[in-house]
Amino acid sequence: MGATTGVAALGAPGGPLFVPGFVSGCLSVVELQRSWHTLISALEGDSRALEAEDDDVDVSVEDLKVVTDAQLVEKALAEVLDGGGNPKAGDGACLLLEDDPRQAAVEREGSGGPVEDPVPAEALLALMDGTSVASQEPEKKKSSRRRKKDGEAPKRKKGRPYDRSRGAGGGDVDEAAVRREEALIRMKQWRETERSKTKLHALRFKQEREAADEDNKTPLRRWRFFTSALHFPTKAPSDPDRVELLGPQEILFVVEFYHNQRKNDKMQEFLVLGSQFLSALRDRLYCLTDELARKSNLDTKSSFFLIEDVFYNDMRNPDAKDYSQPILQWAAESRQSTERWNRDLGNNPRAVIPAIHSETGQLPDFRSNDMQYTRFCELQLRVGAQYLYCHQGDCKHKVVIRDIRRAHAKDVRDVAAYPVLKWHARVRHRKCSICNIYQARKVTYEDKLAPACPSFFCEQCYYLLHYDKAGCLLYNDFKVYDYYHE
Repeated sequence: MGATTGVAALGAPGGPLFVPGFVSGCLSVVELQRSWHTLISALEGDSRALEAEDDDVDVSVEDLKVVTDAQLVEKALAEVLDGGGNPKAGDGACLLLEDDPRQAAVEREGSGGPVEDPVPAEALLALMDGTSVASQEPEKKKSSRRRKKDGEAPKRKKGRPYDRSRGAGGGDVDEAAVRREEALIRMKQWRETERSKTKLHALRFKQEREAADEDNKTPLRRWRFFTSALHFPTKAPSDPDRVELLGPQEILFVVEFYHNQRKNDKMQEFLVLGSQFLSALRDRLYCLTDELARKSNLDTKSSFFLIEDVFYNDMRNPDAKDYSQPILQWAAESRQSTERWNRDLGNNPRAVIPAIHSETGQLPDFRSNDMQYTRFCELQLRVGAQYLYCHQGDCKHKVVIRDIRRAHAKDVRDVAAYPVLKWHARVRHRKCSICNIYQARKVTYEDKLAPACPSFFCEQCYYLLHYDKAGCLLYNDFKVYDYYHE
């Protein structure tokens, strides 16, 4: 697993639809808000037009009531009786049988007479299904047998008693049972035979693989590395009494930050407020070069963003240097700048430059500004375009503005929590080259006792190989560095 896999962090679920190679035209937040307002106004006008068309439709409150089946049947029966005449089968009404004694009561109700025995709704539902209303009391069966008189002895039947076990067809029943049992036995045997012939492909592949492993007798190979997620420092929670909530009119930018060497591997993705300065995003970007520079006491606070021909420099630190000054001076004074620009443009047709510069072949009009005084909502940019972030002298990263949208209910409500880290990549850690168990902490070059160059060691294996019991270094003709991740 490389850096392409990642871990989702805070932020609203979902995101923009990713279209490979999509780059929008140059726009600003003001133009974007104006287009949103025009679109919303058009949608509101369409909705008002639809409401005006629907005003002529008369919706009765009675039609919105939830009624039962019994109430529907009673209502249909009342409508038929009020209209005069009995319901017809073609009209979907329920039919009453001619011999039903309750039909007279229904007819009397239609004629205005008294009703003695009304038809219940359950009976009408049964009639709609095509069934007749049965009498509640079951009919008594008539018996032709003469009742026995009191005290009369039962008469004895003539002839010998009938043996049911030896009745007609008794032998045939036993033979049929035997034949059925034999057929079942033959069926089971045939099933077992067919099952042994046919097996699933997955099971057959597993058996073949196990057989091949037994023949080769090769041990399992261990992984030389493992992946894990980095733990980034989070901001301390603000005072609940002084929390500034995110407004519905706030503009959010989705910013992607890529690796310095593997140019297509995204490392982090942030959700930035349009009212925040560029320096707020710069403080949240993570790069291993910053860790190495701090470890070696060579850390510099100088950096810049290059967005649409404008260098936004970080000049907050008094010792910071303006990285854009040599570039601006070279572009203004050097005669070879135009030739170099055209040559690089021809070798890279997908260079990240505006279309007007690629057509004319002229150098852009580079300018400089301070990132601590520039807000995201003040930028002129293109969605999907690749911009540059440079720090620590010559460590360059690709930065892409993937989406610009308005805030919604599922975004983080606390303004102090922004920029919000939405996603970050999992980094790869190598294991120790000696024990192949623990995470490597040291890397050596030109080490005569190491198995390879470079070699990775955990803390314990490194000191066991290079130091004696007294803690003295055995030899020093090699190079050693701290190892973090890849």
